[in-house]
Amino acid sequence: MRLFSVTVILLCAYAQVSAAPQDANIACAAALTCQPEVKEGGLRYLLDGRVGTGFSFEVGTEGDGWVAFDFGRTRTITGLRFFQHSEIYYTTDYTIEGDADGDGTYELTLAEGSQAKIGDWNERRWEPAQVRVVRLRSVKGVSEGRRAHPCLAEVEILGPPLPGDAARAAKLGNPVGTVAAPRPLQRNTSLVVNDSPPAILHGDDAASLAAARTLAGELAKTIGREADLVSTVEDARPGQRTIIAVGNCVTNPLIRRLFFNWYAFEDNLYPGPGGYTLRTVCDPYPWHGGVNVIVVGGSDEAGLAAGAQRLLALARENTVLPYLLEVQSEDKPPPEEVRADVAKAPPPTFHAFLDAARDYLRWGEQAYARRAMAVLDIMAETYQREPDRDIPWNEETTSGDDAARLRYTRALLSLLYSLPRRVSGYGGLGKDDSVTWNHTTFPLLGLY
Repeated sequence: MRLFSVTVILLCAYAQVSAAPQDANIACAAALTCQPEVKEGGLRYLLDGRVGTGFSFEVGTEGDGWVAFDFGRTRTITGLRFFQHSEIYYTTDYTIEGDADGDGTYELTLAEGSQAKIGDWNERRWEPAQVRVVRLRSVKGVSEGRRAHPCLAEVEILGPPLPGDAARAAKLGNPVGTVAAPRPLQRNTSLVVNDSPPAILHGDDAASLAAARTLAGELAKTIGREADLVSTVEDARPGQRTIIAVGNCVTNPLIRRLFFNWYAFEDNLYPGPGGYTLRTVCDPYPWHGGVNVIVVGGSDEAGLAAGAQRLLALARENTVLPYLLEVQSEDKPPPEEVRADVAKAPPPTFHAFLDAARDYLRWGEQAYARRAMAVLDIMAETYQREPDRDIPWNEETTSGDDAARLRYTRALLSLLYSLPRRVSGYGGLGKDDSVTWNHTTFPLLGLY
């Protein structure tokens, strides 16, 4: 979760545009069948977003094979892409057909092709067609062994994504190989949500309790109603209303959870003596109610008191707070040190992204955010050019606008899908009691 958490927080500072639905790969929302039949689960490799994995027909089969995608309802389909990864079993000539009502009759020929490529994408587009089932059928091919053709690494069905596609994919047991649209984020934070005042969650120490009481008393004058002063995450009800969490990961149970996922960084040493942070955490995992948390962070009483006063000053200006990342700390790097850091050419790894993103979230310097996004641009381009990229070892362990968030999320998902094959004994996890070793635990840490 840390990699995705840092990405979401980093990009909260950017872009207020919403992306309109566009054609995307919607194959994960379809039930897959094929002829000849294959073992249960074999077809799912067509949807895992990785051209390094795929399926082949069983030994003893022969001739022209096909694979079909049944969406369970009529969908708008505009194209199909497929990737062949075998030089032994492959199609040369193929047809793409549509069954409009799911009766088993493919009355529409959507596209035809010949001289299909191996080791590269084959793509066909057409005018939007309303169909329930799409079938890719080989009509001529090569089988240099005892199997039907073709072997396929990936098949993508192109069309407008619909709400519920991911839920249907989960029900079908299909992997989601890509992300069709970025998750909506509310960067501004209203103090009153769903007609509920904010919950002010203090820690188990006197300093955070004092600052929380100050906030509760003064905010009541601003919003015209009493805020709830609470001490547990359950009583705060995250995901249902705005929460102001006061303290740090040592004292406050919610900040502790945010800290574990790198949504927050406050502890007894950071921001340090007399320092404070104001931090917006947008719709944090795992609550997902579209409601934000504001962290008023500090390491001591003086810092928490100063942070509370700063938040009150902002709330008096407007009860809908802007995205916040303010850091007051005597340890904050000077501007010339920041400029020297970001002037260095970043290496093309997600590890470099994490370093820059952490620096941004710790110090609130936009230069670090721009560096982190530059690395993500490099990584998104890398995965577009080399979808089966071989990852360096440190990504196993450390692994602005909506369009950018979508590109970055897809690149991160590609990284996650590449990690299981680096985990020694991945298929046996949970099935034995043997002691794991570093080649198992390190990539698993990267996945987490």
